[in-house]
Amino acid sequence: MPYLPTQLLRIYREFKAIAPQDHYGIVRFYEREEAAIGMLDIEAYFDCMLTYAGALYETGDYGRYGVMADQLLAYMLEHRIAHWGGEDLFAPILLRKAHALMLLQEYPQAGHVLRELIKINPDDRAARELYFQVLSARRPAWMPKVRAVAGLFILCAALIAAVEIFLIQPFHNALADYTRVGFIGLFSTGLLLAGISGALHHWRCKLELRRFVGFARGRKRG
Repeated sequence: MPYLPTQLLRIYREFKAIAPQDHYGIVRFYEREEAAIGMLDIEAYFDCMLTYAGALYETGDYGRYGVMADQLLAYMLEHRIAHWGGEDLFAPILLRKAHALMLLQEYPQAGHVLRELIKINPDDRAARELYFQVLSARRPAWMPKVRAVAGLFILCAALIAAVEIFLIQPFHNALADYTRVGFIGLFSTGLLLAGISGALHHWRCKLELRRFVGFARGRKRG
């Protein structure tokens, strides 16, 4: 339906009057008045889109935030909007998109976005830290197997402890020393395996992050 300029102005003012922390209110209003908001001028429409996208992110609607982030970036390129309120927008939008993808466990896509951010600015600490989190979350295929073996050792240690308490000590106390040695050995081996696998994965992620940041810096220097 057509809207008069005065109606569009009223809708925009009502939208901007919503408290910034009322994220659900922002989402509801935008979705109710989306047709009218789409008819605003370039700056007002972008302002509403940006506010709506931020509200989606804050309410944990990460799937729709990712879609909206793509729309924002496309709109910015189309209308040559690089800064808003004196601040660069590309990096924060992409960083939030990567974080949303990570929370949705879409690790390859999140990693791709973060690598592009690091290529643009290798000194972007937030992008580097988030990239490390993504790398850490993408556990290699061998890690669950090692953790399963470690869990088996710990389970066997627990069984030996139960046998010692209920059978060995009451009826065969002379064997208690052997069962204790078995318990300590199995339990320690399980903990050691779990610890080593975690430390190795952590080290590999740090190494990959350092390698990629170095690559990005070398590329920037040309």
